[in-house]
Amino acid sequence: MAPARRDGRKAHLLGIGQLFASIVLSEGPSRIAAAHARSWHNEAVRRELLFAAICLVCTVVCWRSVLVFEGTEFGSGSLAGDEGLAGFLFILTASLVFKYPRIAATSGLAASYFSLALFLYLVFPRPFRQVFKGNWSVPELPRERFVWDGWWISGIFFIVVVASICCGILVRSVAVRHKFVKSP
Repeated sequence: MAPARRDGRKAHLLGIGQLFASIVLSEGPSRIAAAHARSWHNEAVRRELLFAAICLVCTVVCWRSVLVFEGTEFGSGSLAGDEGLAGFLFILTASLVFKYPRIAATSGLAASYFSLALFLYLVFPRPFRQVFKGNWSVPELPRERFVWDGWWISGIFFIVVVASICCGILVRSVAVRHKFVKSP
């Protein structure tokens, strides 16, 4: 049923236009501001839920790598040894993003730091060893320059997404704190 106008006529609008007409014609401007605030709040909650879901995907990829390398010499090394910690930090990030976004962003950056190196090594073994010289147990360089594995590539992609979102949260919070931009 279409909402009634102030002069008694019916507004024949569809969908969002009908909702907008009911707000404008019957409830007045204060309801428009309240509806806009609710839609912004819903958008912010959707963004936080999406960020939490991406963090949970990163947790699954990290824990998969823990299970793959568990019990091997590589699994307790400096690259793969921090994956369990990174998985817990991703869960912490997903749970804190709703109440404490700056703490969540900091823990998300730490988790990204701990987990990204292993995935880069697994996908780009030879370039990684050429760039990061270190005390490797096997001194010969791997023959492969690129190894296609969907798990590790998705890990790199989602970890980069998490790190960029975390940087955006921290930059926005600093900008709001120092009054460079208005608070939403």
